[in-house]
Amino acid sequence: MSVTNPSRSTRILFTAALVLLAAGAAAYLYQSYMLRPWTRDGQVRALIVQITPQVAGNVVQVHVADNQFVHEGDPLLEIDPSQYRLAVQSAEIELQQQRQDVATLEAAIHSAEATVTSAQATLEESRKESDRARAAGQAVSAEYADEKATAVDVAAAELSEAQAKLAEARQTLGAPGEDNVKIQAAKATLARAKLDLSWTTISAPSDGFVTNVTVEEGDYARVGTPLLAFVDSTSFWIAGYFMETQLRHIRVGDPAVVTLMAHPGQPLAGEVESFGRAISPPNVALVEGVAGLVPQIAPTFDWVRLAQRVPVRVKITHVPDGVDLIAGITATVAIRPR
Repeated sequence: MSVTNPSRSTRILFTAALVLLAAGAAAYLYQSYMLRPWTRDGQVRALIVQITPQVAGNVVQVHVADNQFVHEGDPLLEIDPSQYRLAVQSAEIELQQQRQDVATLEAAIHSAEATVTSAQATLEESRKESDRARAAGQAVSAEYADEKATAVDVAAAELSEAQAKLAEARQTLGAPGEDNVKIQAAKATLARAKLDLSWTTISAPSDGFVTNVTVEEGDYARVGTPLLAFVDSTSFWIAGYFMETQLRHIRVGDPAVVTLMAHPGQPLAGEVESFGRAISPPNVALVEGVAGLVPQIAPTFDWVRLAQRVPVRVKITHVPDGVDLIAGITATVAIRPR
C-alpha cells in the first residue's frame, strides 16, 4: 500500500493557511482585549466606617453582635451617661443662676434710672428756688441766696453721681435679657452638655453591617479610639484595575459585567462611574529637592516597561438574588463599550 505525499505547493498553501488563521485569531483576540477591555484585577469595595466614641466612659450596653445587619439609627452601644447627665443638670442650674443675676442687674438699672430722675427733679427745683432768691434782691438775705445757690451745686453733684452709677450699672449688665453674654455663654455650656449626653448612645450611621465587634460591657471607651467597624451596605462598588493602555477604550457610562470569584455563574451588572486620577508607581519617581517639588524620574534601560494599573470605579446597577457582597473579594470586570 503506497502513501501519496502532498505536493510541495499543497504544503505551502496549508502552512500559509495556518499562519493566516493564527494571525487572524491573534488579531481578533488583541482587538477584543483592547476594544472590549477586561481585567481579573478587580475588587468589591465599600465604605468602611470606624465607629469611634466622641465621649469617654465605661461601655454599659452592647446592642449588636458581630456581622449583624442594622438599620440607620439603630443603637450599637451605650457609654455610661451618669456624669454627662450631671453635667447637663449643672449647666441648667448655671443658666438659671445667670438669668437671676441678669434680672438683678436689670433691677439695679431701673433703680439707678429712678435715682437719676429724682436727682434731675431736685436739681430743677433747686435752680428755681435759687432763681427766685436772686430775683427777690434785697427782700431776702444774702445768706439765704447763697444757701439756695449752694443747693443747686449739691443737686448737680448728686445728679452727676446718679448718672455715673447708672452708666456703671448698664456697663455691668451689657445686653439685656436673653441676649446677655453671660446667658448666652450658659446656654452654650448647656448645649454642649446635652450634646455630650447624646453621644453616649452610638447609633448606626446608615444601613449596613457591624464587623470586628470585640467590645464588651465594662470596657472603657476612649475618645478617638475605634470600637468596631461598620460597613455601609448602600456604598458597595467595584474597583477594576485596568492597564493604562486600555483606558482610552473606556468611557464613563460604559456598561460593565462583573463576575465574582465567589459566584462565578451569577454576573453583576454595572457601569463605569469614574477613573482614578492618581497612582503611585513603584520605583519610578523619586521626589527630591527643595520642598519635594521636582520629581526626578529614575532612568531605565529595560527593554520592556510594564503598563501601570489604574483604578476604574464601576457602579453596581444590579445584583442577582443570592449574591452577598463582601468588601475585598475578587472580581473580574469586563467593559462593553457603547
